[in-house]
Order: sequence, then C-alpha cells, then structure tokens
Amino acid sequence: MGLRGPKPRPVVDRFWAKVDKNGPNGCWLWMGSRTSNGYGRIKPEGGGSTNLVAHRFSFSLVHGEIPPEMDLDHLCRNPPCVNPDHLEVVTTQMNLLRGIGFPAVHARKTHCPQGHPYDLLNTRIARGRRYCRICDKLAHRRKYQQALMTLREDK
Repeated sequence: MGLRGPKPRPVVDRFWAKVDKNGPNGCWLWMGSRTSNGYGRIKPEGGGSTNLVAHRFSFSLVHGEIPPEMDLDHLCRNPPCVNPDHLEVVTTQMNLLRGIGFPAVHARKTHCPQGHPYDLLNTRIARGRRYCRICDKLAHRRKYQQALMTLREDK
C-alpha cells in the first residue's frame, strides 16, 4: 500500500466482478452502472472522464477491436447483456432496422396505408421517405379536379 491508498484494480478484473453469467437465455447480465437505456458502463483504466460501454468492452476482450464506424447489435434484444456470443458487428443502419424504433417499423411496411404495394414500380423515394406512386397520382388528380371546379364556379 502506497501513500495514496491501494493500487486500483485493473479494468478487466473490475469488469468480470460485475458480470452475472446466469441470466435468462444465456445472457451475461451487467450488474454495475447502466445508462438510462439499460446499457452497462464502466470507468476505464486510470479513471478517465469517458465511461466504457460494457458490451463493447466484453466483445473486444473476446473478439478484438470493433471498427469505429460499426455498431454491436444485441441479438438477444437485452441491453444489459454483455455475452459476446449475443453480439454481432453491424452497420448503424442495420442495427436501426433490426430494432423496434420508427425507422425499423416503417422499413418493415410492405404496403402504403391505402394497401398499395411498396415495390419497384410503385415506390418513389424523396427526402429519405417512401411514397406510393398510385396515391400520389390520385392526390394530384383530386387537386386538378378541385382546381377545375373552382375555375368553373368563378365564371
């Protein structure tokens, strides 16, 4: 023991001390500090100001470095899980589309609200959104008819 107290434990030792390998469905549950979304976090070696994300740390311990532009997808859909076998390296877009948020829900839709298919012929993409060509055509036709009616009434 030095003048400043006991030597800090290595981050790997602190990490494993907070992992419960007896979670449901083979999940290894993080028992330490978590974000508001349920993802584990741990202080890095030397205390640094930025916390490490527990599941990324676990994956990198077993499988090596994660490319910086890539995400890890929890295949088990359990945010506190740090089991590296439950994690897959994917793009941010793939991770979003596999989830349950708005992008994923809308991407899984195969038909417009009126029941027309979103397919190669009937889908127009503008400003990152899909539009039904049939519905667009019907809407333009209605506006044209309304404009004609207004012109006839004005005479």
